[in-house]
This record gives sequence, C-alpha cells and structure tokens, in this order.
Amino acid sequence: MGTVIFDMSMSLDGFIAGPKDDSNPDRELGALDILHDWMFPPKGNFQEIASERFKNVGAVVMGRRMFDPGEEPWGDNPVFHAPVFVLSHRSKEKLVNVPVLLGEGIRLFEKIGTEQIKLEKISVTEAPGVTHLRFRVVK
Repeated sequence: MGTVIFDMSMSLDGFIAGPKDDSNPDRELGALDILHDWMFPPKGNFQEIASERFKNVGAVVMGRRMFDPGEEPWGDNPVFHAPVFVLSHRSKEKLVNVPVLLGEGIRLFEKIGTEQIKLEKISVTEAPGVTHLRFRVVK
C-alpha cells in the first residue's frame, strides 16, 4: 500500500486562501498568490521544486478548487506527470508554512471536531520564504 501525503501552503495564522467572496473571486485568489510566492522567481525555481515534490508520486489527489483554476495553465504537460483524481473533500499530513498573517480567509483546520488529533513531527525544512513541516498522524 502506498503512502498518502497531504501537501499544502498555509499562513502562520492558519489560512489556506483568502475569504470566499462570490462577488469578488480575486479576493480569495489573491491570498493564494501570496501563499505560493515562495515557489516562483525570485524566491524559488518552480521546475526544481515541482520536480522534487513529484518525483516519487504515483497519483495526485486534489480538490475541485485547485483543479478548476489550474487545469488550463497546466496544459497538456502538467508538472506532476501522474494520474489526477479530483475530489471535493479533505485529508491531512504535510504543510508548507508561509511567514505571512492573512488575517482573514478560509482556514485549513476550521471544523475538525473537539477530539484531539496527535501528530508526530517527521521533519522541518527551512527555505527562502517558507518552512516545510511534515507530520504523521499518530493512531
């Protein structure tokens, strides 16, 4: 059986996107640009980052809100080079923590219930403009 890895950028105050605003979708997307700025020049090299992130990937699972705006820019040769499964629900394991406080938006861990979820730290890697945190859910 393969390993499932959850990989997402999040602000220090826990937001993964700007506020959902159907009358102004750019408000939500503007925060996404801030959260992924570390991957692109001058801070990062997207091709190198993507190559490392996807080198051992057998399949990619993403939500509709990532797939819909990404499908056209990715074109016929997306960086993940693996089957893509598009879901509209969530799962969890790896976070990319971006040093910014968005103040408002969509939180990653908004409604997870009241039961404590224990995590075991696997690694912490610092890079320009970002800190990669890897955790395993302790069962």
